[in-house]
Amino acid sequence: MEIRPSGSEAMWQHIVMPESSGNPQAVNELGYRGLGQTKEYWGTGSVETQTEGMLDYAVERYGSVSEAIEFRQANNWW
Repeated sequence: MEIRPSGSEAMWQHIVMPESSGNPQAVNELGYRGLGQTKEYWGTGSVETQTEGMLDYAVERYGSVSEAIEFRQANNWW
């Protein structure tokens, strides 16, 4: 599976797979949902909606997808 639209392979490998194993319906014991394990509205949307939400979140919170990946690798969450 590939992140769409305009997602990156790096985001898939370093954020999505560790967070949800690529399952858009994943829910953890704390109630975080979706590909990126979030409580944001986009965490329950389509794969496209979740992807757009993750990309926007990465830029808004961390400045870029690369910086979001670096944060996740350092902290084991994002």
